[in-house]
Amino acid sequence: MKQRKILVITEKNYIIGTASLEGDLVRTVFVLPSKQGKKAGSLLMHYLEEVARKENISCLTVSSSITAEGFYQKLGYSALRSEYYEEERTIIMEKKLSGIP
Repeated sequence: MKQRKILVITEKNYIIGTASLEGDLVRTVFVLPSKQGKKAGSLLMHYLEEVARKENISCLTVSSSITAEGFYQKLGYSALRSEYYEEERTIIMEKKLSGIP
């Protein structure tokens, strides 16, 4: 059974964002709308990638919404394919992590 790691980012003792990693899958990534575009999401993703590297994970996968696709692209993720859940499109993206043998 894979263990899910959950990260939080705070500002002045308030949680402003969360992210989780389950094996090589990035699960939930959320940043308060008022804090989006201010590097909180990038910091969470950077830390998730560091955790993955320490566990010798060489590639991460994330299911992205259409609106978050650009965010992940800026972080080096590439679209692999689209999946549909009823009418909702999800983009499956991945990033190969450097520094892993």
